Amino acid sequence: MKATTQTPLDAASVATMTKVQQLALLLIVLGPESAAQLLKHLNEQELESVTGEMAKISVVTQEMRQAILKEFTEVAVQAGSSILGGVDFTRTALERSVGQ
Repeated sequence: MKATTQTPLDAASVATMTKVQQLALLLIVLGPESAAQLLKHLNEQELESVTGEMAKISVVTQEMRQAILKEFTEVAVQAGSSILGGVDFTRTALERSVGQ
């Protein structure tokens, strides 16, 4: 992993972060034990990307912690809601990925 300069972030920047950057921030907020458990499930490329982003984050403010937890709470709530699959879902997903 290349050495990079660490960048302080503010809460407003959480919304403009990539998903990989947001995941890196969330893992830092969760702490080393929880982060380690989640990192075990990533492939080598994902692991390199996420840990590279983690290394760039020097300070996590209270505002940032609240912002990232809010972001992932919304994702978790959406994922926990009932989801319909089936033919219509599959058709929509395929059309969005490869076109009609």
